[in-house]
Amino acid sequence: MLAEVEDGLIHLIRGAPIGARLAVVGSLPNLDGEALVRRFGSDAPAVYVTPGRIQTREGQWLPTFGLGCVARNARGQAAARKGDGMIVGLYTIVEHVMAACDGATAGGINWTVNGIDYLDDATLAQNGLFIATVQLRAAGWIDMPEGIDEQSLADFKRLRADYDIPPHDSNAAHHQWAGDPPDHDTTVPDMTDTVHLQP
Repeated sequence: MLAEVEDGLIHLIRGAPIGARLAVVGSLPNLDGEALVRRFGSDAPAVYVTPGRIQTREGQWLPTFGLGCVARNARGQAAARKGDGMIVGLYTIVEHVMAACDGATAGGINWTVNGIDYLDDATLAQNGLFIATVQLRAAGWIDMPEGIDEQSLADFKRLRADYDIPPHDSNAAHHQWAGDPPDHDTTVPDMTDTVHLQP
């Protein structure tokens, strides 16, 4: 269900008036550190959707999601925040995202805006990036999703393990190795093991 919720929020932002002014609306990239900063810089203005903390109680759950709004402008930080008439600024992105999401339904859930967090990060500022996260929360408690239909799952036929002992490479490298097929262009694990299960 969470995949459908994330996709629903992406579709909601793309279909909102602000969607046409954004270069990218999608899931938060699976990167970290300098690679993530470079990606933010190349994609801005953008909105990234990412899941947040999920509260639970007996038989119910209360999901939250963050919508990371990213702005950049070569004319300086004031233009990045306020816009310059040509490139949309961070404040405009945040206001439109709030308007599109508060009280909206996406992924089968009614949403409310729960807050806004502005990132104060020296690395981002040095790269001319300004980021705020619009925090969404389900408007009320929701019944827990039903169990997974095992018939819809593919057969488990292969187990692949990568070893990096002690861990020397970044999480981004580990995620590259976990792809199918694995990406070993920039780094390789110390050892790999693949087991094909017999039917």
